Amino acid sequence: MQCKDIEQLIIGLSGKNLNREELLDLERHLSSCDRCACFKEGLNRIRQGLEAMPMPQPSDDLVRQTRFKCYAKLNTMHVAKSMDFSHVLLISKTTWAILFILIALTIIWSLYLLKDFNMSQPLSSQTIAVLTLMIQNGLMLCFTPLLIRKYRLRGLKLKMI
Repeated sequence: MQCKDIEQLIIGLSGKNLNREELLDLERHLSSCDRCACFKEGLNRIRQGLEAMPMPQPSDDLVRQTRFKCYAKLNTMHVAKSMDFSHVLLISKTTWAILFILIALTIIWSLYLLKDFNMSQPLSSQTIAVLTLMIQNGLMLCFTPLLIRKYRLRGLKLKMI
């Protein structure tokens, strides 16, 4: 192993356990390389010095101000996130295309059926039912985007509660 590999193993000693082969390679190299042995000794001194240093304690005022700022930021982020409904209100291009095709088919079918319609004869119940279904279908297709938005918003409001 090269010195840079050994240095990585030495640095890794504090963070993880080395396997038996790595430990043997490390000990073998350290016994023959003064540079790496000094590196290990220096790193151990730094670690011991850091452990011996007292942990600095922030003032109560600093802790209180930091918490206040963090809570204020979290609250504004939560409100801003909950107020942004733009992603919910968007209707995909695919949905618009399908709605347009269905409306066009409804209009074409209606016009096709209306050419055979004779106003001089009384309307049968079947004719009234077909006309009612066609009008209902056309209106539902026109109002579908509004219904999608309404129910997405209702679902989102229920999740927020």
